[in-house]
Amino acid sequence: MANFKIMRNGLSTEIVGDPHIGQSSEDVTVAVTDDGTYQEYDKNLYYSYGYRNQIYRAIADENSSNEFVIPMTAFLEPGIVKLSLELSNGTNKPTCNACFIITTDGAKSVAASDILPDDATWEQYVASYVKSHADTLRGEKGDKGDRGEKGDKGDKGEQGIQGEKGPKGDTGPQGPQGEKGDAGASVTVDAELSSTSTNPVQNKVVKSELDKKAYATDLGIKKVTHTSNDTAVTINSGEYHVFPTMASLTITPGNVENNKMFICGFEFTSGSTPTVLTLTGCTLSNSDDVTAGTYEVNILGNSAIVRLR
Repeated sequence: MANFKIMRNGLSTEIVGDPHIGQSSEDVTVAVTDDGTYQEYDKNLYYSYGYRNQIYRAIADENSSNEFVIPMTAFLEPGIVKLSLELSNGTNKPTCNACFIITTDGAKSVAASDILPDDATWEQYVASYVKSHADTLRGEKGDKGDRGEKGDKGDKGEQGIQGEKGPKGDTGPQGPQGEKGDAGASVTVDAELSSTSTNPVQNKVVKSELDKKAYATDLGIKKVTHTSNDTAVTINSGEYHVFPTMASLTITPGNVENNKMFICGFEFTSGSTPTVLTLTGCTLSNSDDVTAGTYEVNILGNSAIVRLR
């Protein structure tokens, strides 16, 4: 059965029971109970004590009952035995706050059930006691002994917890400007489409050709609206032009590619004074005179038909 219990609540610990114990010749067992946190962490109990003006620190062993055992050597002199519980999961090692056991003067009375140390241990204790209390019998200080050999290098300790990231440093100075590169080769840009040229072509040329393609594939034809100032107009194939009331109007059909037929149309309004209509490059297939009203003209090839709406 444990002599003391340590109650752990998070990283806080306290001893349950009377923390005073007399100078003892037996080990002291400590049981650790907790609140359920840090269950995945291993527990190590460190104990520190004073003996003959020296401070000693060690880790307590565990017995078969999972209790920590503090050896009786920690209680040979009156004073304080400091307990510190360390938790570890292999990476982090948080340490609980320390708690204390007070060793009081006077030896503990020996009970029938107590197990005394063997003769060799008693001799060691007696020799240490006599030596610490026999100052009046102490002889002169002897010569300093030879320096002992250097011990073996200890094992490398575990890596500590990584520290917090430091602040971002100032921006470094700008590097020197690089050397000027070689001039690129000149590029020839074509002003029209070609089936043989490998040069780039002007944007407006591509746009114009795409517009022609769009006009040819639309369900309707291109409609162009004019003002009364447009008295002489060239009409392209595939277009329909709308004119207001006109005093005179001269229409010239545009060019078409070989093996294609020219087709277009236009309309105009003739006022009280009839519009003077002139067609170049084509002939009227009817002889309707232009009087007052709105007229529609359709041109196919080089033949034009005029009719009053």
